Amino acid sequence: MKKQIFTSFLFVIVFLACNNSKKNQTNTPVALESNSSNYSSFSKSKLRYEDLVDLLYEELLSQNVDLKQLEEDIQQIENSKKDSLSLFEFFDEKNKNYFLSAQLKISKINDSLLREQMNVLISKSLEKYEQQTTQHQVFLEIIKNNDLNIQDLKQVIKIVKTLPLIETYQSKNLPNSKSLNGFAQQQEIIIQQQKQLAK
Repeated sequence: MKKQIFTSFLFVIVFLACNNSKKNQTNTPVALESNSSNYSSFSKSKLRYEDLVDLLYEELLSQNVDLKQLEEDIQQIENSKKDSLSLFEFFDEKNKNYFLSAQLKISKINDSLLREQMNVLISKSLEKYEQQTTQHQVFLEIIKNNDLNIQDLKQVIKIVKTLPLIETYQSKNLPNSKSLNGFAQQQEIIIQQQKQLAK
């Protein structure tokens, strides 16, 4: 009976180990998988650039519910930005256009005294308008800074979340240096032959 239990337990351990082994084999992100076509294309153009941070992050999005939800929230707030700002931006643009037009009209007045009176009149009205919209401008500045913060933190999250993937890849896939050493020795042999013939 004990032998039967031990055999069953051993089978479970082996089964789980096999599953874990298969899982580890598939844990390498697609963007980091090696195949002959990758090696071939790399040898043809060593300068070929891949945004691996973005590629790895895109893979994470399909696996991490929280990250995916965050990206959807960012996209949603970006889409709603225009609706939130458009009403005041339209209003502000009309007022600015008016004051600009008025100043152009004033510049065409020949009478210097009358021109100065109109400048004072428009300046006071512009100052009043700017005071009325101070809070709006404060919020616009906050929104602008928040936009920058969101973009900055988006890049930070991409790096923080993908760095463990590349570090795992480094630890598990570092090629043996024997081939490099062997090739370097072959070069040394050629160099010695060249030196002998160069005498």
